[in-house]
Amino acid sequence: MTSKAFDNVIALNNAVNVLSFGADRTGATASHAAFQAAVDAASGPPANGFTHVIVPAGNYRFDAKVTIPDGRRMKWQGLGDARLFTNSNIVMIEHIRGSSANWSRLFLENLWLQKLGGAGSAIGINWQGPDSTYDDSRLEMTHCEMRGFWRGVSMGYASGAFSQAYHVDNLTDFFFTRGASFINLENITSLNGDYFVYADDTVGGGISNTLNVLQCVSVFKQQTDIRMRGWDAVNVQNGGCDLGGSGSGAGQSAIYLQSCTNVNIANQYVSSATTGSPNPRDNRSGINLLNSQVTHIIGNRIVDNAHGVLVTGPSGGANTLIQGNSFRNNQLNHIIAVDSAGGRVLGNSFDNTPNRTSTNFEVYLNVAGNTGWSVSNNLFEGASYSIVTGGNDNVGNNIWSEPLP
Repeated sequence: MTSKAFDNVIALNNAVNVLSFGADRTGATASHAAFQAAVDAASGPPANGFTHVIVPAGNYRFDAKVTIPDGRRMKWQGLGDARLFTNSNIVMIEHIRGSSANWSRLFLENLWLQKLGGAGSAIGINWQGPDSTYDDSRLEMTHCEMRGFWRGVSMGYASGAFSQAYHVDNLTDFFFTRGASFINLENITSLNGDYFVYADDTVGGGISNTLNVLQCVSVFKQQTDIRMRGWDAVNVQNGGCDLGGSGSGAGQSAIYLQSCTNVNIANQYVSSATTGSPNPRDNRSGINLLNSQVTHIIGNRIVDNAHGVLVTGPSGGANTLIQGNSFRNNQLNHIIAVDSAGGRVLGNSFDNTPNRTSTNFEVYLNVAGNTGWSVSNNLFEGASYSIVTGGNDNVGNNIWSEPLP
């Protein structure tokens, strides 16, 4: 079946085609006005399901943004190789929810969004609500690709789901501000840029909550793969954060969580090694927790960092569980806690990192302000400098062995 025939079938089911509104699939002339006309024509919400905006294969140039009005339930469906691109520092698609209007939902499938000529200040999609009372608008994307933006997706006071995606050369793939909640990222590959996820809520208080990062891979970031502040309910599982990069992000972390609560990091590959010299780890941490509480770090492979896990802050150790992880080749410390209390280090495996000295240890807890840590049932493979704890910490039932072959 040809694309044209398929378009006609869909057109029978509450759909509009951007070509019918003058979109230029060659990219020679701008198509944003045609897309806006198609959106306005696809009025909604429909009786059930979505209205559809059909985007046949082609290259569509945007010179200005397309606005999604309030009260829409809409799906943009790409057919074949459908690419939306801009040469300008614009927002390509935007929804700003009103404070008294109906919520909107936009679902994008099989589309490629791209900023050409350098990121500048361009944003692929900006999706915002006004406050926590009107935070019900939703953005969803699947089988989409985003390239070259300053921010690929920017969201606040809204929810979203993103899956089966490929992000390349965006400075920040996902930028979440206060009130962005119930966010699911699944099966996304992110390459290059500064951040995969940058989620910042300086106020906190649980308004920004529930971020799931599942089976995602982020590599070659110059700053931090996942950076979050002030969030509640963070779940990062079954993927990889390999900071990589060229060494310009010294002192950064693969995963950085500040003032977050109810965090689960499980079955991840976590590394912050870079291609720079002379120190390929460049003083980076794998997982950096600052004043974050109720954090479980379970079943991860944490390798090639300066510090594997760094826990800092008066509330930073509270209910922190580090269990069943494999720590390998972390240059300074596998685990270090500073001014924190109440953490548990249970059932982990630590290698004997080469060139470790008497000032660096596998597990280092003897820092002012630490108290009440428990270190037990861990395997230390021939470690010369293994555990240093404070007077109120508990250590027991650990095993020391020769390094495994």
